[in-house]
Amino acid sequence: MLLETLFPGNNIGDVAFVLGTPHPHDVVATSLCECLLLPRRPFQELLRRFPKLAVSIQKNAEKVAPANRARDAAIIDSLLHEPKVLQTAGSRFTYGLGEVDL
Repeated sequence: MLLETLFPGNNIGDVAFVLGTPHPHDVVATSLCECLLLPRRPFQELLRRFPKLAVSIQKNAEKVAPANRARDAAIIDSLLHEPKVLQTAGSRFTYGLGEVDL
């Protein structure tokens, strides 16, 4: 089931990484791509060295996580009832039976 198409500069699993929760989806490349892996230990050291950055990143992740979960649930529900290919246009996702503004 396709939930989203990623483009250059997009990231995957950032909220789960910061919050220490499992990433809820598998990611499959459909073409050759270059990925950057950020190991947890150096990232945590960076946050220890810059506490204000740590607070900012944590707050943003906590703010975004519920909206991401709601969006994912709505997409999955819609696709289960009337499967369609997900299309993106800016911050508007069109899928299944309706649209969601982010």
